Amino acid sequence: MPIQRSTLSAEDIKAMQQWVWKYRTAAWFWGIFIFPLLGFSDWLVQVFIEEAMSIIPLLVFFGLMDILAIWLFVKCTRKVRFVQKSIDRNEKTITHGNLQALQTKLNGRFIYTINNHPLAVISATQPLALVGANILREAQVRLHSVAVSPKQQLLLAVVYEQIPPPQKQILTITPEEKAASNNKKDSLEALKITGIILGVICAVSGIFFTGGGLIMIFGVYLFCFLLIAAVIYFTYRSVEAYTEKLVITGIVTEQLRVQYRIGRHGSYKQMNWYRIGNELVPGTIRDQDGLQAGDTARFEFYAGKNGKRHGLIRVSKI
Repeated sequence: MPIQRSTLSAEDIKAMQQWVWKYRTAAWFWGIFIFPLLGFSDWLVQVFIEEAMSIIPLLVFFGLMDILAIWLFVKCTRKVRFVQKSIDRNEKTITHGNLQALQTKLNGRFIYTINNHPLAVISATQPLALVGANILREAQVRLHSVAVSPKQQLLLAVVYEQIPPPQKQILTITPEEKAASNNKKDSLEALKITGIILGVICAVSGIFFTGGGLIMIFGVYLFCFLLIAAVIYFTYRSVEAYTEKLVITGIVTEQLRVQYRIGRHGSYKQMNWYRIGNELVPGTIRDQDGLQAGDTARFEFYAGKNGKRHGLIRVSKI
């Protein structure tokens, strides 16, 4: 299996910096999140000292949230440090050969088998909970990867040598397309369901909490409802603001099966993601794409600033 070393390209560094930015942002979020939780827990003890027994479950909840936030902060910080060191080393590995198989793991890892040698990699853009894959077998590929820890290789690019690169276009969204993709009804339905769920939880909490503890529980749930409502509202408004779409047309080289669950206790569902060129793109949630590896397809996404890919509009087989 031919392996060569090379310096990082500008695109490689950009992709790695985006990965660093994602985890650095997450580290900042969890780092800042720790202090309000600690402060709120201390405030609860000070104000409701006479009703301490009634708020013990609440204190336990906030204590567990603090532990989770600290763990996530440390985890994200370590990932940022590892990748930044890889950028500073300015070296990547290019593995070339005959692609025989692709295995996927629930933790989001890919295992490519090239010339009978397995190569495990992670991807900054990969979907989680991968449960299967369909690929162009016996194709000649070049895998570009970089070590981000002693046990992890970050996938930078997968080049199928016989496959032409996909075509990309930025087009204007027509009024008919905007009307067809209007998600106001779905947004209102999501808000309604959220309100019902939080209302039921709040009502059940009244059985276990009294006095000041119940007031605090109600305040927390009201805050959560308003936060979720704000997210739903701004998501709807952002979709309304799009005026352009990114169209990617090319040959699907990998079909990845992804497992997800609707709701905390809901059943597991599956959908497809696809590799087209060097990008992983999602299929439709209802899984009606009908695409296999080797098919030519057209993916349409909302386009943000500088043509950045956002939410999926539609997928069609050509």
